[in-house]
Amino acid sequence: MRIMRTMQAVCAILIVAIFSSCAASSPVTELKRTELFKIGYGYSDSQITRENFETSDAGTIAHSADTISLEARNGLYHVLSGNDGKIMRFSSYGDLLLVIQDTRYTKNLKISGTGTSESADTEEKKSSLRPRVAPENGFQQVAHLAVDSSGTMYVSDKLAPSAKAFYDEKSQAFCDTIVRRFSKDGTELGFLGQEGIGGSPFPLIQGLQVTDDDKLAVIAASSSSYHIFFFNPDGSLLSSLKIARSTIPLPDSASGADSQLASSVASIETLLPLPDASAKPFVVAKVDYFQQNLDTVKTLQSWLFTIDASMGQITKSIKIPAIGKETELPELIGVRLRRYFLIQKTDVAVGGAGNSNNRFTLSILLENGVVSKRYLIELPADVTEATNFTIGKDGLLYCLGFSRDSVSCISWVIP
Repeated sequence: MRIMRTMQAVCAILIVAIFSSCAASSPVTELKRTELFKIGYGYSDSQITRENFETSDAGTIAHSADTISLEARNGLYHVLSGNDGKIMRFSSYGDLLLVIQDTRYTKNLKISGTGTSESADTEEKKSSLRPRVAPENGFQQVAHLAVDSSGTMYVSDKLAPSAKAFYDEKSQAFCDTIVRRFSKDGTELGFLGQEGIGGSPFPLIQGLQVTDDDKLAVIAASSSSYHIFFFNPDGSLLSSLKIARSTIPLPDSASGADSQLASSVASIETLLPLPDASAKPFVVAKVDYFQQNLDTVKTLQSWLFTIDASMGQITKSIKIPAIGKETELPELIGVRLRRYFLIQKTDVAVGGAGNSNNRFTLSILLENGVVSKRYLIELPADVTEATNFTIGKDGLLYCLGFSRDSVSCISWVIP
C-alpha cells in the first residue's frame, strides 16, 4: 500500500509537470484586438496632454508626467489625465459624456490637437453639449482612478498646500495622500482617509481597486511597509493590513520552494484585491525572489500569495512556473474566477517576425500552478508605449496605447 501511494504521488507530480511544460512550450494563440476609440493630444475637453502643467500663479509643476489611466465599467470608459487635472467619461464609441476638471486648466483654454484648429467660441459651444464639473477644491496631484458599479469615481490626490503632511507612527511614514470621491454626475463627496470619510491621510497611494461588491481597496506604501485598506461603499473602514518589507513571506518548503529562497531578497511586485464578493477582504501579493551577488542579480522564483486582509494570514500560495522563452518577469494584472492573469513582453522567437516591443504574452495561471492558456497580444504598429494592462469586470483585457498622434483605448476578448 505504501508503494502504491508513492507511485500515485509520483504520477500526480509527473502529470502536473507535463501539463506545465506543454502549456509553457505550446504555440500561443493570437487574440483579436479592438481599438474602441482614440483620444487626441491637446487642451480641449476630449483631449489629453502629457506635458507638465505649470500653475499661472506659482510657476511650479502641479502634476507629474505619465499619470494617465483607464477604468472600464458597465460599458463606460473613464480616463484620468493627471497632467490636465481632468477625469473624462466616454461611451464605447468615444463620445465624451462627462468632464471633471480643475478650473486652473480652463481659464486660458488653448485649442490644440492633431487635427484642424478650432476657435474658443466653437469649443465653448461644444462644451455646452456635455456636463462639465469643476471640483470645489482644485486637484493637486491626481494619480489613480477606480469606478464602482454605481458610477462613483475614486481618485488619489495630494493634500492641498495649506494642509501639511504629518508623520504617522502607525504607518511609520509621512502621510499626505487622500482618496477623493465623485458621484456619477460629478458631485464631489467627502474624501477618504485611513479611518474612513474625512480621516487622516494615507502614505503614498500606489493603487485603487474596486471589488465586485463595490468595496474599495487602497494600496499604499512607505519605505518600511505596505498598507492595504478596504472600505465599504458607504466609506466606512472595513479592514486595514500592514505588511512590513522585512517580513515578506517565504513559501513553505513543502509547497515546492527552493532552499535558496531562505537567503534570497524578496520584493512585492504587485498587490491586488481579490475581486470576488466575499464577507472577508482578500488580497493577492505577487512576490519575486532574487539572489544578489557582488555585481549580479539573479531571479530565483516568483510566487502568488492570497492573504486574508482582516487577519493577515496566508490562505494560499502558488508558484509561478517559468513561462515560455520570455526573459522578463511576468506582471500580475488581474484575478478573475480563480484564474490569475500574467502579462510580459514576448521574446521575438515566440511571436515570430515583427516589432517585439509591441508584442506581449498573456498567460492564465490556475490555482494548481499550471499555466492553462497563453495568448499573443499585439499592439498597433504605431503604438510606442502601452500602459494600464488590466482585466475588466467584464473579463476583457484593456490597455492604453500611446502613439505620436493619439492615445488608443484597446481591448481583447479572452476566450
